[in-house]
Amino acid sequence: MVCDTGGTFIRGANPIWSFVDLVGNQFDDTFYMYVLENTIPYIPAVVYHTTVGTPWAFPIRFLANGTLPSDIYFDPDIVYRLELRQNIGPLPPSQNDPLAYLIENYSASGTNGAPPVSASAVTPNQIANGQFVDVNFVSPVSYVALSNPPPIEVAPGWFLDLTGIGNLTLERVAIDSAITFPTNAPYALRINLSGGWAGNAILRQEFNETATLWAGKTVSLSFTARIEGVPQTVISRIDAFNSGPVAVLANDTLTNAFVEYKSFSTLPASINLLDPPASNLTYKLILPATGDFYVSSFQIVASDVAATVAYQQETVERQRDHLAHYYKPQLAYKPIPSYLIGWDFPLNPAQINGDAVAVQPAGANKSFYAWDQTIVFQTVNNGVSVSRATSGGIQITAAAAGQFAVIQYIEEWQAKELLSGSMSVAIRVKSSSALERGVISLWATNDVALPDMKTPNFNSLVATLSATGDVATVNGAGWVRMPRSNFGNASFNSVINATESTFSGWTDSTVTPRVNNATYFAIVVGFDAVAITESVTIDWVSLNAGHIPTRPAPKTPNETLSDCERYYEMSYVSFAARSTTTSVNAVTVPTASSFPAGGNSSWQGSSFNIDLKANKKNNASDVSIFSTKDNAAGSVSVLQLGAASTTTNVPLARWTLIGGNKRLVYNINTNPYDITSASVNANTPNLSSLSFQYVVDARLGIN
Repeated sequence: MVCDTGGTFIRGANPIWSFVDLVGNQFDDTFYMYVLENTIPYIPAVVYHTTVGTPWAFPIRFLANGTLPSDIYFDPDIVYRLELRQNIGPLPPSQNDPLAYLIENYSASGTNGAPPVSASAVTPNQIANGQFVDVNFVSPVSYVALSNPPPIEVAPGWFLDLTGIGNLTLERVAIDSAITFPTNAPYALRINLSGGWAGNAILRQEFNETATLWAGKTVSLSFTARIEGVPQTVISRIDAFNSGPVAVLANDTLTNAFVEYKSFSTLPASINLLDPPASNLTYKLILPATGDFYVSSFQIVASDVAATVAYQQETVERQRDHLAHYYKPQLAYKPIPSYLIGWDFPLNPAQINGDAVAVQPAGANKSFYAWDQTIVFQTVNNGVSVSRATSGGIQITAAAAGQFAVIQYIEEWQAKELLSGSMSVAIRVKSSSALERGVISLWATNDVALPDMKTPNFNSLVATLSATGDVATVNGAGWVRMPRSNFGNASFNSVINATESTFSGWTDSTVTPRVNNATYFAIVVGFDAVAITESVTIDWVSLNAGHIPTRPAPKTPNETLSDCERYYEMSYVSFAARSTTTSVNAVTVPTASSFPAGGNSSWQGSSFNIDLKANKKNNASDVSIFSTKDNAAGSVSVLQLGAASTTTNVPLARWTLIGGNKRLVYNINTNPYDITSASVNANTPNLSSLSFQYVVDARLGIN
């Protein structure tokens, strides 16, 4: 087409335009300039060979010396978008070719494109965690048939939006010198999408309270990426909260090699009408619905110069420094005590059975209390034994090939407190030999009673386990599993060296929330199949409120014992002492005798109290009394001092127990004068006392 306009078309201020490519080499004739309209959808615009309107073919090829032809004439009244792309064949040049430079808002009568400028002319990087030095999942993690998930917070500052039903794998990939990586990043984020996802996937980061930011400024983008498989195109843009896309920064075709993609765009004047903090901008990387993508080294900087800026490399430490805005509200929870009692296992007093617990004939798919506040579930009868490891942790050893889990219940008031916000769990665990895998799950119920742990039922929350160690079916009514914000199961690996794993994101966001009517809460740590004689050692597990999982806050042995005594308390100095006759730590109560008559006197029984060491959860606790004379159950030992001392067992039936959760009162209910002593001196009262050991059992699921 020839258009005679009377010589209205002009050349730019620099008619040559020399560039270097992404690795610093001068352009050559494999590069092309695409002249486009500067508004979406960026259709081709016409430029001319002459001032009177002889059109150029689309696109315009660079000369072999890396410059553009000098006879390119633009309409001075039109603002253009210029894309400089390299065609490496064998297909003809197209906009699917890799983008070397992007020049937006170009006017031949104003400022034209320029080579990249140094970082000294621009702001610091505005992207947080651009190399994914911190992520919010245990890498790798996979989801199958995930359906319309809410935004997935894959890393501090980063969300992934997905629509439809499909499969997702997330992995933080470590980068070493064997991988050619332009920006020398330590990590890349792998996003593998497959299945039936609808539309595009979006990886995004919010810039909060800043919707007017960079209006009229040039924003330069840099990121490094590759794709495993067929090349595909990704789009980078900035959106406003209330007005959709503000600017498209780049349209890049990813290949199998890591490439640093750089571009820039001048943002228009802001049309935001929202006051902070409601307003924001969002950077979005728009990905195809399927593909295996690797991304890292994101950088956004702003300046008054229309130019690209290479990624400014930083240490991992400096990148974490820039996450203070993310961690500040979470750190408000510090220090974070664990809601679990006795699960800093080196401090667990093991009052119930002692450190060593032999295999238990509770049955298959049954449970038993092993240590304080520690229920063990076994899939086969006599399936596991328990001992204290050299680390002090609880070591669970398979006596038969099968699976097991550990469980702890939490009372109502703490359950509701936990369910009112987000929850996190941390665990330190190791295996004796082969790799073992486990799953952590959190549960709440509104049932008035827990599953019956007493003989012969031996039922805990867990009825069966899946092959992965996850809870498959439950005992009891009203149990609801707490979801984990689309991160799926909290799965971890247990290896020979003790490994810490952390998980967050649990909330009471179920269809039937339990926050207002919870009666009990539970944590279950289940394991996959364990071969005979193999063992797993758990050093500690913590459960805390908030987003930051942490190891249990330090406690003294006395503090831990006191916590455990709320549920199980004994006067014996140790579990081993319970099988012996001992007065050590026994309760001794002075009592009176009748005045001697005819050389004999009678012991005078009286009421007595037991002041408990810890306040029990209820008044219906199971109390067992043992005589210090011979450890006989259900009797107290009465000592009378006279001319001849005597020790006698007296049945506890002589007293009536008035229960209490802090003090137990035993009222005498029968004739107190029917026990006589040997002869004593006339007119000398007899001295007497009673003594005993006790066990108070208030364990959840038993009493």
